[in-house]
Amino acid sequence: MLESSLTLILFSIAFFLLFLGAYQDWKTREIVDWIWIAMIGSGCILHILQIILLLMNNLDIQSYLFTWLSNISIALILAAFLTFSGLGGEADRIAFIAISFVSPVQQPLFSITDPKYDVIFSITPKILGTFFNAYLLAISVPIALLCYNLIRRNTIREFYIISNQSFIVKIVLFFIGYPRSTQRISEVIEKKPWHFDFLETYDDVSGWKYIFQMRLETPEADLSRKKEIAKKTQIHNKESIWVQPSLPFIVFLLLGFLLETLLGNVIFVLTAYFA
Repeated sequence: MLESSLTLILFSIAFFLLFLGAYQDWKTREIVDWIWIAMIGSGCILHILQIILLLMNNLDIQSYLFTWLSNISIALILAAFLTFSGLGGEADRIAFIAISFVSPVQQPLFSITDPKYDVIFSITPKILGTFFNAYLLAISVPIALLCYNLIRRNTIREFYIISNQSFIVKIVLFFIGYPRSTQRISEVIEKKPWHFDFLETYDDVSGWKYIFQMRLETPEADLSRKKEIAKKTQIHNKESIWVQPSLPFIVFLLLGFLLETLLGNVIFVLTAYFA
């Protein structure tokens, strides 16, 4: 009974702190560090209590320790990959590590009644389920952007004039960004510097050109670059510019964590039903 209560407390703490992080990410695209510190600290305390209970009842702790520590190890690998590839923000990397510390080790609440998938769920670190679930949900963003652009193009057609670009470039732009007015854009960057990035930049030789930047720079370098581009739009009287909205990824991590806790890795679940 006490073990079940500790598991419920673990889940409640993880959900509550992730919800706070997701709310901050949605509002400002910045998250205070104490959220991750609280997740890691509470995860360590409660998991150690679980281990002590197992020892007091003469139960095997090896599988419990293996599940918890392998979860943390995979999270560290994911964080390192996102760091060296430049594909994830600092909060995203820390979030994976924090979730791995506080995640319960138990199987999903509504697990698949299939022995082979029970084995897969038991040996697959839960953080991988959260990782895949979050990115699977994030696929909805480019689809939503495409629909938004197709509808909006009929009302402000002049914003969607893309000259001297291939069909592939145009398609990519429709999936990852949208054109916005440059009126007061410098003020917007001052108030909400991390809500979007530019998909266009100005070159003194070739003029305005489209850029697809995958790697993240330092916050200082990013902000300086954005301010410079915003300034160029005013100097050159550019009425609109393509931007890429910043993804509040912690929101998707929260949803991915919930799916992992309730159903497990959604990819495994879909495979089980359609295989």
